[in-house]
Formats: sequence, C-alpha cells, structure tokens
Amino acid sequence: MAVSGRRLDPTLLVRLAVAVQLVVGLVGIAFWQWNRAQDPETPEPNLEIGLIASLPAGIDTAYPVALERARRWRDDARLLSASQQVDWPLGDGAPDPVTVIPSGGWLNYVFVSQWRHPLGTWETVSLSLTVERSGGAIILGEPLTWTDEPAISAPALANYPVSTTAAIVAAEAVAGTEFRRGCPTVRHTTRVGLLGGSSGPEWLVTYLDDRPGLTGEPNDLEIRIDVRSGQVLTVVDRSLPCDDAT
Repeated sequence: MAVSGRRLDPTLLVRLAVAVQLVVGLVGIAFWQWNRAQDPETPEPNLEIGLIASLPAGIDTAYPVALERARRWRDDARLLSASQQVDWPLGDGAPDPVTVIPSGGWLNYVFVSQWRHPLGTWETVSLSLTVERSGGAIILGEPLTWTDEPAISAPALANYPVSTTAAIVAAEAVAGTEFRRGCPTVRHTTRVGLLGGSSGPEWLVTYLDDRPGLTGEPNDLEIRIDVRSGQVLTVVDRSLPCDDAT
C-alpha cells in the first residue's frame, strides 16, 4: 500500500529562506555596529588647530596636549616614542652664538593602548600623532595593530629643567653650528629625542647629513645633553668631510 507524503508549499520554502537571510543580516549588522563601537578607529577630527599655546612647539612643551588628545582616542594610551625635527634654513645667517631656534619642523608621537578584540583576545594598537611646530596643527594617523606588544624603554616626557630648545642651543654652541655651516646644503635637519642614560634622562640631539655614510655607517653628529643640568655629556661626529658634499 503506497503512502503519499505531503509536499511542502514552494512559497513557504521561499518565505523561510527569506526569513533566515533576514535574521542573518540583522545579526551581521548588529555585530558590525558592536565591533565598530569597540574598534580603535582614528579619532575625529583628525586635524586640529589651536590646542597648543606655546609656539614653536617642542616635544616637551606640547606633550601634555598630545597626551590629552591621545587619551580621547583611548583612555589608557601611553607614550611609546617621541621625536622632534628642526628644519634649518639653507641661508642661515644668524649671529653667533645661536640662541634662537627656527620654527620649522615637526613633532612625532606614538601612543599605544590595549584593545580587546571582539573575539575576546587582547591586542596592542598604536596611534601616531604629528604636530607642525610653527602653527601647532595636530594631525592624527591611522591606528596600527601590533603582533607583539612593544617594549616601552624610553623615560617619560616631563617638564625637565632643560627644555629641548635649551638642549639645541647647547648643542649648537659645542659643535652643531660649525657642523651645519660647514656644508649647509646637506646639513639642515636636526632631531631631538629622549634617552635613558646611566645617570638619568638625556636629550639626544642629532644633526643629520643628507649623504649616506660609508658602508652603511651613520653620517651624522650626535650630542647628548643632561636634561637636568644642561651639561654636554658626549659629542660623536661620524660625518663625511664637507669636501665630499655635492
């Protein structure tokens, strides 16, 4: 005896498929919105002007503003690195000794934060923040994810007795002015960073030479300055003679 089975209405199958797709779509949208809320996106606006009162800015004087801006991105943001670049005019005719530092150049900060991925794992993300020294414009970069948590080894930026400006003036007096003016077409950039020395934090003032060094060696002048006393600690000249400049 044959038993006849009931056939499902094709329109019902279509309705079920549509309903499943709708549910999956709603779940996907909800997950995307939740993930977007958790994701360490670039903070808005990514360009701001007028937050830094003391201009031209230095990595020390602008740091409180930079830190506050980074913590509007992630409230646990910590400084990973900071550097300052000073651009000297090619026709530098300032009288000796040099006591006024040019306003051209940039400050670069990198902040890191711990971020919980939607899948539950913790990751380290970083945000770069660039400041235009003369006008104080703040430009925010895109957050980057690190495969390994970076080690924070540099001392914390603070209101040290010797500012970056004072450190550059000291470096100019001991060797920097002579170095730059020896061949100004290739020596017009100075960078400042903070290092941890054996006796405490030090400003590292580096005068760059555009020409590559021999066999991969640096082609620059490095001067270390004590952040508390302003004493010149070391002077290391690894530059090529100016006669070789093109």
